[in-house]
Amino acid sequence: VSAVYLLARRRGLKAVLDGIDGDTVLGEGSHLTRLMQRGRWLTARREAMGLSRFWAGAFSARRELARNTYRAFAPMRLQLLVRRLRTQADPVRVCLERSVISGDFARRIRLAERLAALAAHGDGGRSLDPGAESVRAVLHPYLTVGVERYGRTAAALGLEPRHPFLDCRLVELCAALPGDQKLAGGWPKAVLRRAMAGKLADDDPRVVERLAG
Repeated sequence: VSAVYLLARRRGLKAVLDGIDGDTVLGEGSHLTRLMQRGRWLTARREAMGLSRFWAGAFSARRELARNTYRAFAPMRLQLLVRRLRTQADPVRVCLERSVISGDFARRIRLAERLAALAAHGDGGRSLDPGAESVRAVLHPYLTVGVERYGRTAAALGLEPRHPFLDCRLVELCAALPGDQKLAGGWPKAVLRRAMAGKLADDDPRVVERLAG
């Protein structure tokens, strides 16, 4: 990011359009889980295999299907129990114990309370409503922190980052989109790729062909 901002500065730009928020606003979230809950197994399998191809095998389609099958059908009590057994302890306490932050400083800034508040924004559980999941993602502190961090980085170079994906009207539109507009054939942010076809250069000619199919 710093390199991009530096290049923009050297070219005399004063403002840049930033897409950090696009991954959140147009993220597919638990789309595979919802497909399985609706009995659309073949579609879920096709999307998982497409994601594996898109990310050049960075993750296993079989593992992704297994994970989403578990999330779709395992009782929530079981999922919470498994999560607790994996940590074997309070995750906030574990985080503090592993941190390099001084214990005295952590107590003075009430770090444990801050981490507990952050954890409260975690997984909202299974939901057939993609809009509700999108809203949770947009309201998560991680997005706010990311935007602020990019703002500081740009300000150091005399630039102003603009975030078109956080326009309230666009956020509302994206929250109302069905999952197949956000993930199609393994291509994330599918609706954006369709909208920008022919308007922005694309290094991969397969994009338009696959999304059109």
